[in-house]
Amino acid sequence: MAEEKAEQTEAKPGLTEEQQNAEYNRLHKLTVTRLREEAMEKFHDRLKGVHGMRKEELLAAMCKLMGIHIDVEHHRANLAKKINYEELKTRLGKLKAQRIEALENKAKAQLIQVRKKIKKVKRTLRRLA
Repeated sequence: MAEEKAEQTEAKPGLTEEQQNAEYNRLHKLTVTRLREEAMEKFHDRLKGVHGMRKEELLAAMCKLMGIHIDVEHHRANLAKKINYEELKTRLGKLKAQRIEALENKAKAQLIQVRKKIKKVKRTLRRLA
C-alpha cells in the first residue's frame, strides 16, 4: 500500500507547470519530519544524508529527483515582494507607540489588541528574514 501511495505522489517529468506547482506546494506544507519520511520511502537509494538536511535543502533535493522544476528562491522573492520589510518595521514602531499609550491610559482591552498586532507583525518579519 505504501508503494501505491509513493507511485501516486511521485511526479512524472511530463507534468504541466500547474501540476508541478501543486506538488511543490503539497511538499512545502509538510513538516520536516514528514518530508524525511517520504524521502526515505521514495528515494532511499538515491538520496543520502536526509537526516542532516534542513527543510529547504530536503525540499530542493526531492523536487530535483521528482522532476519538479521550481526555483525555491523565486518563491521566496515573491513572498518578499508581497510584504515590504520597511513598511512592516514602520508599522511595528507605530504599534509600539500605541502600546505605550495604552499602558499609560490603563486601557486593558486596547493593550491586548495592540500586543496581538505586534506579535503578528514580528512573526511576519521573522519569516522574511
